[in-house]
Amino acid sequence: MRNDLSVSILRAVKDFTAEHRFPPSIRDIQNMTDYNSTSGIYANLAKLESQGYITREQAKARSVILTKKGRSRLDAAKQL
Repeated sequence: MRNDLSVSILRAVKDFTAEHRFPPSIRDIQNMTDYNSTSGIYANLAKLESQGYITREQAKARSVILTKKGRSRLDAAKQL
């Protein structure tokens, strides 16, 4: 797992949700991380979900939510 991109995605989800009071779209995450590929963001979200850092509802837009484990990962990244 690319830690820098994973942490950037988790941070984007957290920051966007805090600011807008709803989760970001894949395009929002792409813009916030300066990553060029929506398919790359989608693949990383799937990996983060399988590792328990986020949850998503299938076939529902803007359903990315940080889990407690995801918030802990962000806190740990701040301390590095």
